[in-house]
Amino acid sequence: MELLRYLVAAALGLLLACDGSAPPYAKDVNADDVRSAFIREAESRGVRIVRSLPDGRIVVEHAGTELTVSLENVQRNASRDGSLTSVRSLVDSILNVHSAFPPWRTAQSRIFVSAEPSIADSGDVIRKTATDTVDRVLVYIAEDESRISWITSDRLHAWSVTADQAWRIAEQNTAAMLREIPVQVEPIDGLKLGMFDSDSVMKASLVFSSNFKDIVKPKVGWPVYVVIPCRDFVYFFSSKELIPRVGTTVVREYKSSGYPITPDVLLVSDRGVEPIGTFPLE
Repeated sequence: MELLRYLVAAALGLLLACDGSAPPYAKDVNADDVRSAFIREAESRGVRIVRSLPDGRIVVEHAGTELTVSLENVQRNASRDGSLTSVRSLVDSILNVHSAFPPWRTAQSRIFVSAEPSIADSGDVIRKTATDTVDRVLVYIAEDESRISWITSDRLHAWSVTADQAWRIAEQNTAAMLREIPVQVEPIDGLKLGMFDSDSVMKASLVFSSNFKDIVKPKVGWPVYVVIPCRDFVYFFSSKELIPRVGTTVVREYKSSGYPITPDVLLVSDRGVEPIGTFPLE
């Protein structure tokens, strides 16, 4: 149970979409701004600040449960956007931690496969390796995508669902989502740069959907090169000439997002997904 609490808390900053109604903040938001805003927001909503840890994380208590919260990803989003709206989302997640998962009959339509950066020690989170740097993780996503929660073996047990059953439903739901999202193609010197015309936080994850080829081949060709620097960003294209032209954007998105995945270039073909290189971050 302690491991589950830690995983939930550690994932809060990484896994949540940044929406909310907190007022915008001035540009050049720094770590002290974020920390102060988080403490004010948490205390004003009944979350008790227990202590600060030497590594900068904060231990909080709500409804009898202590959670260890990292502000690192909130800080990255705040610096990128010049806004503290993500602070409110983080506190929302703390308040909702006990209601993160509805009963299975309700939850099953919101189970998906999410692309996440590989984590060596992720406890009993249900995941499969996609590449050396990317895992495919079973997640529950709130209807408005304001909350993404990793699914553990304990959660499946509570639902009385097997991992095979959950994977099958998640893959069906992910494929259904992809069928509803338009593909946008931007011409660049006679070449085709593809992307998904959507604000969904699942855009990068759709690369691993079983029907990805069926959707993108008519638009940009096949096989395709893919970049997924962060959760809500993806480019795909069949011409190798475009690889160096997207590098600056990939590095910027990877470094500035609160939800980075990988700076790798992936080749997606009938053989599967394989990394063929990576963009240097410096």
